[in-house]
Amino acid sequence: MANARFALIRANGDMDTELNVCLTLKDDESGLEPAKTAPLPKRVASKPPLAKKPTAKKLTTDVNRAVIILDDDSDAIIILDDDSDDDMSDDALVSNCKSTQIIARAKYLELCGNKKIEVFQITTYQGRLITSSTGVDSVNGCAVISPLVVVYHLNSEGAGIANNMIVQIIDEIAPVILSRVRMQLGLPDGDLINPSDAHECLVDGNPVGGNILNPSMFVGVRGGNLCDAGNVTDFLKLFGHDDDQQPIAAALLFHAHVVSILKVVQSDGSIWYDLVDSMPTHFKTVIGASRTRCKDIVSLRALLYWYACEKFSVADAKYIDSKKWDARNCERDPRVFQGFAWKKSS
Repeated sequence: MANARFALIRANGDMDTELNVCLTLKDDESGLEPAKTAPLPKRVASKPPLAKKPTAKKLTTDVNRAVIILDDDSDAIIILDDDSDDDMSDDALVSNCKSTQIIARAKYLELCGNKKIEVFQITTYQGRLITSSTGVDSVNGCAVISPLVVVYHLNSEGAGIANNMIVQIIDEIAPVILSRVRMQLGLPDGDLINPSDAHECLVDGNPVGGNILNPSMFVGVRGGNLCDAGNVTDFLKLFGHDDDQQPIAAALLFHAHVVSILKVVQSDGSIWYDLVDSMPTHFKTVIGASRTRCKDIVSLRALLYWYACEKFSVADAKYIDSKKWDARNCERDPRVFQGFAWKKSS
């Protein structure tokens, strides 16, 4: 294996030095793969540089170039330069984490283009109503909003929780419960809540006026490295097999934020997976929470991988590239996640 250096060139000819990547060229010229990261797709026939955006949102590679779709929907070409005498310094090359982010984004956009993943807007978001009619709000309320979405999804008929119910949870139901949970934990208004503490309050029932989460509903908890396929597989096993028709939902903690993952069983028996995020997302000219639908478990895996990679900052990337994952010392590791899964009460 020989290290090869790449310069990322947008189709308009501009070089984006911040997105330079270092990949590995196989000696047998069978394709490209990122150094110490997941392999790229198999190489395809060489094509000339693209003059305009391709219609398919995917990543294709050959010995000399890789074409990817960036987050602004513009295409780019990674040009191979394996001249060992070049002047490009190692500092100009982005970390393995950054190359992984690019690949994860390309796969996510490919699945969006194939309608395997679809993103829908929720017409509100946490913290939108800074002061509601009750005098409380949903600021920093994801630790309570997420399990509430889980419970209401499991108790909903048909294909699960409706979007208008998610709006009601964020704007009306969660703020009242958030106030009671913070009071029970001795936290000031607007303070972040530990998800484990929030779950305990919702199970206990006394602080919030009744059991919202029944202990009999609990399926299990899994955690680890959200970029590790094995750890993610263990988590996804909590949702059962593909032919399991039992509705299951989970609250996923990652990067100090909690989202909901909902197993949606359709009337025809097919299964989709929705990721509900109460944080605001830009939808062209409007802002709202999001509901991202995955048409199968493979798409959900890709979504979780992309979701993790999109959260990593420059500092996170430096940490990831300098330290191997260690489950015994992962509290400060930016890859760590924890997922609590629940089923419909019997």
